[in-house]
Amino acid sequence: MGMKVCTRCKSTLSLEKFSKNRKASSGYATWCKPCMAEYQKAYRTKTADQQRAQQAEYRAANRDKIRASKRAAYHANIEESRSRHRVYYVENADRKRSQQRVRSAARKARVIAEYGGTCACCGEGTLAFLTMDHIANNGAEHRREVKGASSIYWWLIKHKFPSGFQVLCWNCNAAKHLVGVCPHQGTPPEGYIPFRRDRTHE
Repeated sequence: MGMKVCTRCKSTLSLEKFSKNRKASSGYATWCKPCMAEYQKAYRTKTADQQRAQQAEYRAANRDKIRASKRAAYHANIEESRSRHRVYYVENADRKRSQQRVRSAARKARVIAEYGGTCACCGEGTLAFLTMDHIANNGAEHRREVKGASSIYWWLIKHKFPSGFQVLCWNCNAAKHLVGVCPHQGTPPEGYIPFRRDRTHE
């Protein structure tokens, strides 16, 4: 009978003290049976919240490792993975759309809070009324760059909330776009041409 070192207790034990594991190179588990039994007993006594907290802590500490492993597994079986994903999305379309709406709302709330949480012009604080404004009036160009208005929130989080942006409510943002300045702030600049949909932008 061969011998093996348990990676948990570091004891050298006969192979009969280890469970068989076909995925392991040695054909046996890395932990001995007593260590595995002790771990499983301790795990079962934990509450669901404790287990989730422990799992979240592990994922946070090993995020890059986990992502690299998932990418490698995906590319190793890319056609199978794509086929499986397509089937899953078709079967769970409503659920995926609901999850996306929740994530999008959370991203918006996070960004709005980071930039002050209220309209920089009139002080409106209702989240549903608030938007992000490009102070330099280069929003159209930026939206083309990030491929969509909803992607602005994701972009701001990714780039750690850069300057050049402010929170405006829909009314103040639209007024700034249409006449050059929100009425709360005064009259339009001299010579400013009001926005028209047929207007040619140079």
